[in-house]
Amino acid sequence: MNTKDFEKKCQEEISSKINFKEHPVHKDIVGIYYDNVYTEIAIPSGTINEERSDNYTDNFGYPHRGSIEAEAMTKNFVDKFENDTEWREDFLAEY
Repeated sequence: MNTKDFEKKCQEEISSKINFKEHPVHKDIVGIYYDNVYTEIAIPSGTINEERSDNYTDNFGYPHRGSIEAEAMTKNFVDKFENDTEWREDFLAEY
């Protein structure tokens, strides 16, 4: 799936506050943001596979997350951020 299409899917199915930003140095990855807060989830910048593959890696050789994993992680982040005040405050304190 094209990463832009995955971004639209996340905006439609998780939250309209989701946006992707290209890494300022490593152009092969984008970060997933929620309302301009980095979720600490990175995915490939061009095409995202459905599942993680050891053969599809970033410039450092780490396997890219698949869309299933990234979507689940993003849903979990948004849920915690929206519903767990203590977790959100701790996360933002480290941000």
